Amino acid sequence: MLIISLLAAAALVCAVLCIRYDYAGRRRLVYFFKPAATILIITLAVLLAQHAPPAYRTWIIAGLCFSLVGDIMLMLPRDRFLAGLGAFLVAHWCYITAFASLPSDPNFYVLPLWLGFGIGVFYFIKPKKKVIRAAVFVYVISIVTMTWLAVENWRLAGLALAGVGALLFLTSDTLIGLRRFRGNWHSGQALTLGTYFPAQLLIAGSLGAVSATSAI
Repeated sequence: MLIISLLAAAALVCAVLCIRYDYAGRRRLVYFFKPAATILIITLAVLLAQHAPPAYRTWIIAGLCFSLVGDIMLMLPRDRFLAGLGAFLVAHWCYITAFASLPSDPNFYVLPLWLGFGIGVFYFIKPKKKVIRAAVFVYVISIVTMTWLAVENWRLAGLALAGVGALLFLTSDTLIGLRRFRGNWHSGQALTLGTYFPAQLLIAGSLGAVSATSAI
């Protein structure tokens, strides 16, 4: 569909402009283009979801909406890290519920490997404040679980878009943790947003794959 391609292209353009204006210090333009990119992705998801299974459709779109809240919390000038973390945590729980609703048979034997990776990252960044440390630990466990389940659905149900999207999301959030707790670097924001927006776009795009599969 032409409209889907245009929405995807517009979302990526907004993402690029968000990164550009962030480095230029033009915060007002960042405040526009960052949520605009996610809103375009949500719109794309709604259009793709028309023939997707109801549970998958509902939870993926809910996850994108909570991600929009997280985007807004994390871009505001006052530090709202915990609020943003909480919004994205709920988003990952929505994605987990969506992926779990699919008729797949995930391999639980590899889940400890994913959890081991997440715990390793957690102990590497390990925030100093106890409240933030506990929140980050729950978040890390949630996102690696989400990624594991998405990759398992990719392997068993053919949802390559969701699998790649989840891996990019994990990459983006790992970079956020490193930048916040181990020290930032010049290209950090570009790498973080450059993996985040494609991740959300691919997860939204998985609604089309699920629709096509369910139609067979």
